[in-house]
Amino acid sequence: MFFEEAPHRISGAPLSNTRDRRIFDAGVPYASRLLYLQTPLYGGNQGDAFNDMNISGWPATQTIDKISEIVVRHGGIVDNVTVTCTRTGGLAPETRSHGGTGGNATTVTLSDTEFLVGVYGQYGFVREDWGPCSIHKLQLVILDKARGSVRVEGPFSQGTGIVGTPFCVTGEVLALAGYDKESTARPQRYLQSLSFFGPSNDFD
Repeated sequence: MFFEEAPHRISGAPLSNTRDRRIFDAGVPYASRLLYLQTPLYGGNQGDAFNDMNISGWPATQTIDKISEIVVRHGGIVDNVTVTCTRTGGLAPETRSHGGTGGNATTVTLSDTEFLVGVYGQYGFVREDWGPCSIHKLQLVILDKARGSVRVEGPFSQGTGIVGTPFCVTGEVLALAGYDKESTARPQRYLQSLSFFGPSNDFD
């Protein structure tokens, strides 16, 4: 069962939050449209867009095998998410970092038989009358397919006193997309939003 929602296209820059379930885009081969889905964007759409599916040459090719490590920097908000993916065909692992250097770093390492199968979080404004929009909280659900066991890491940042909207993604996550942004209040980047890619055969 992959992803509660899907946007109307899955290539290029991340999308604004939408509940449209169409995934058709004339610029993406039909077979690729059916193999992978992307969730809506959770959070804001300002700053610098990123899309980690382009690690694999998406949409022409897809060489991401699985996520092997996630480093979350967190304090009052989630400042940064750094993801390392293993790749097929003997290609070297690839690491992508999004956000800034604030907060404390927590490293989550996945074994060869472990997969990221769920993400719970919260996004919104620092307080009701003032921005910026950011990711306030992340919690990761990891399945060991060999043992049939599940572990939960986090939550990272509690979002205490922050007005926010919860989100939930279920199904194997292969890559992230979203926006990170330079703060206007301090010379530091932060993670403004996230979106998630995964295989459509997990979609229910």
